[in-house]
Amino acid sequence: MRVEECCRCWPIFPSDLQELEPEISTLWPTLLKTKSNFTFWRDEWFKHGSCAACVEGMNSPTRYFQTSLKLRGRFDIDR
Repeated sequence: MRVEECCRCWPIFPSDLQELEPEISTLWPTLLKTKSNFTFWRDEWFKHGSCAACVEGMNSPTRYFQTSLKLRGRFDIDR
């Protein structure tokens, strides 16, 4: 059985990403014209972030996306 998401009980709000929005909009935008960036990020949070939230450094939507951006900066994923 494939698990699609860990926990929908931990909501994410636009205000959780407000401070990160300029950077995350550039580095992790949605590629679908029919979906807003926030809707995409919300889906990523429910599918991956809420699972990672068990780790102390990623135990909120803001921390999850901050850590993701730091990792993206550390590794050249475009190569």
